Amino acid sequence: MRQHWGMMQTCPKCGFVQPEDKYCANCGLDIESFKPAPTPFFKRIFGNTAVQIGIVVLIVIAVTIAILLSQKSQVERRLHSNFSQVPIVVKSPGDETNKATRLNRESQNSRFGVRAPSPTTKPSQYEKLKMNRTRHRKIGDIAPEKMLIGFYEMSRASIMEMATEGQVLSATPQSRSMTLPLSHPFLDWREKHPNSRPLGSVINESLHQGRPINLDFTRPLPPNSGTNEIGATFSLNPIKVNAQEIELGLELAFNMRNHSGNSLITNEVNSTFTFSPKSTLVLSGYFPHERVFRQDLMSFSGTPLAILASPDFINSVTDLVIVIKTK
Repeated sequence: MRQHWGMMQTCPKCGFVQPEDKYCANCGLDIESFKPAPTPFFKRIFGNTAVQIGIVVLIVIAVTIAILLSQKSQVERRLHSNFSQVPIVVKSPGDETNKATRLNRESQNSRFGVRAPSPTTKPSQYEKLKMNRTRHRKIGDIAPEKMLIGFYEMSRASIMEMATEGQVLSATPQSRSMTLPLSHPFLDWREKHPNSRPLGSVINESLHQGRPINLDFTRPLPPNSGTNEIGATFSLNPIKVNAQEIELGLELAFNMRNHSGNSLITNEVNSTFTFSPKSTLVLSGYFPHERVFRQDLMSFSGTPLAILASPDFINSVTDLVIVIKTK
């Protein structure tokens, strides 16, 4: 092995320092024939100091441009919001001529009694509210055109409690009439009074002043029965109908055979009620609490007379309730 003590060398592989020689005394590398691997391209590029300085400069420029663009957009939005509230009027050379022509036309129209059409403008929020109030006031000034009538079986205790919620028009030991502040009585009646039982469907009739609404719940009887027919009739006579007040006459005729079938149970009612169309009229206690001939009840299911088969009604625990609503 050759050794040259004059100069020192470093092994390119392990970094061992030794006098110049062909082989490394530490790792045995052939130093004279060793060729180091080339440095990767990206490592040479990004390891260059000039390139690193250039990248930093580009980043600073990009950040500066982004800040300037952001400030520019904010300024433009602020200017747009300020100037959008200021009406811009652009006058053309023919505006003065058009104005003179329009004034001349208006003077001619006024001379001959012709009214020029006003420009279409959108109403303000206050004007819309005023229009809505006027429209609702006009609707409220219209007299009702329909009458809804419903029949229910209801406990007397509930009827007494219900009377405290409204205004009692009349009260006797047998009957009672009242008005309740119910806008939609047939929708929330069962919710307010779940123990009540409907007796048939709600009847919807047209309402006209002076034209009676006749409800016939009668059935004919065979000859030699003592009477021609049994049942009940209701005649509702709208004496006065307007947007503020309704005066309603009621005529009721009740005619049923007693439990043995050898005599008749009768009752007649002739009353008049005055109430507001915005309220609901409630009547109760117009059927007598007596047992009737059982065979006669078979033909009255689904009618108000079905209540006559109820033991609670016979024992005066419940009563017939008539609900009347106009709209």
